[in-house]
Amino acid sequence: EEPETTQGPITITQTLVATGNFSLEVQNETDKALLTSSAGLLGAAEALAGQAGVSPSSVFVTVAGNSGRRLSSTSNLTVNLEFTITLTGGASDSLPTAEEMQATLTADSFAASFTSALNSVLTQKLGDAFGGVLSVASFAVASITATHEGTTTEMATGEGDGGILDSFAAGRRGMSCVVGLLAAALALSA
Repeated sequence: EEPETTQGPITITQTLVATGNFSLEVQNETDKALLTSSAGLLGAAEALAGQAGVSPSSVFVTVAGNSGRRLSSTSNLTVNLEFTITLTGGASDSLPTAEEMQATLTADSFAASFTSALNSVLTQKLGDAFGGVLSVASFAVASITATHEGTTTEMATGEGDGGILDSFAAGRRGMSCVVGLLAAALALSA
């Protein structure tokens, strides 16, 4: 018999946290309810993870407070969602830089294929009752914070409905995530 090998806890030496928001256009209240259900939010997170090239477990999507308004020129509904992507790793792991994540999330190819990625995943998660996402009305990265062995790089884009104020608030939330992750890592290593 081979002896069991156990690996000690991995010391987290680097993190990357990206925050932002996106608005999706759906046809009716039923689609809105399905999209904002826990299965719908998990599906949106999975689609975003696939587009960003990260693990689905690293993406968290929530409903923004101002969700569900009707577009003035149509009868469709806009669902506003917020996202946080949190990547962590040890010294030997290769995480994207803040600049690389920014480039991935703002690439034209990302925006062009996000609607089909959402519909593909959401149809699997929600079934035939879901009418689909008609369009991605907006997608904005508010901030990206990367920490590597104590050095922090922050990027605030100033994009989004609230401009710099939104970016500042999102940046503070991102930093809170980084501080929380670092505190958890220190607690585990103690």
